Amino acid sequence: MVRRKVSSSVDVRKTDRRFSDFPEGVAMPPSMSFLETQRINAMQMEIYGFAGWIASIVVFACYLLWAYLPDSVLNQYGISYYPSRYWAVALPAMLCMSIFMVLVIYVAINLLSTAPLDSYNTIRDKYTVTMADEDIQAQRSVNTPAFTDIPLTSINRVLFS
Repeated sequence: MVRRKVSSSVDVRKTDRRFSDFPEGVAMPPSMSFLETQRINAMQMEIYGFAGWIASIVVFACYLLWAYLPDSVLNQYGISYYPSRYWAVALPAMLCMSIFMVLVIYVAINLLSTAPLDSYNTIRDKYTVTMADEDIQAQRSVNTPAFTDIPLTSINRVLFS
């Protein structure tokens, strides 16, 4: 009968080193810097992106094979259950029309929510920030004036007088 020695926590951690174990003048093993951590995260993102790219190519190739190969060829390879070929044409058509309709609805909602041109809200609303005339005169000497709305009367004075 072979007797096995049960290792203690001291035996298990023989490879662990404390700060006092390093002699003076010997550099400590460096920890990872922020840039190294960023690079590792970037590498992981690159790997996931590449895998996703390859997977999308494989899925698209399977879609094209399903859409264009005759039933007899698919049955030879053991692929007997698949959706109707109608969906090979219908899904891309629905996707194109959905994108088109989203764009049309987006433009329509923006046109409906915009005030008409003769509305007072196109000139001034609760978010309008204007400066007093004395502040405008003080800002003329500054290279970059303060960020405010220009009153319509000032624009008309400059453009039409």
